Amino acid sequence: GTVVPRGGADVGAPFPDNVLNELLDMFDGPLGATNYDGAVTQIEHALQSAALAASEEGDDSPNVAAALLHDVGHLILDEHAGNQEFLKDDLHHEDVSADWLEKKGFPSSVVEPIRLHVNAKRYLTADGVEGS
Repeated sequence: GTVVPRGGADVGAPFPDNVLNELLDMFDGPLGATNYDGAVTQIEHALQSAALAASEEGDDSPNVAAALLHDVGHLILDEHAGNQEFLKDDLHHEDVSADWLEKKGFPSSVVEPIRLHVNAKRYLTADGVEGS
């Protein structure tokens, strides 16, 4: 299998090829090419997020994997399905992402930041508005 950083004591532990293939199929297929917003596709958003995490925390941080995979729930749910306003709907993609990744064997150091990313973003956005 391919080696993927997993964080904690499992750094460098291999993931089964089938899990990696499922993720590649999602991100490298038609769903990954759909627009995340007006500026980037789902795959571009995932890669930009992971690159930012790596630049801030180092390549081996579990937050790099979390950043890369934080929106996989959008793809699993196929939320947009022609709906350009899908980001306004709340189908709890963060829970779908976290639950799916947990079932696939990802550690809590990757799963829990994903589960919390929407609430964290809402808090930071509200805090930024109040602080202006």
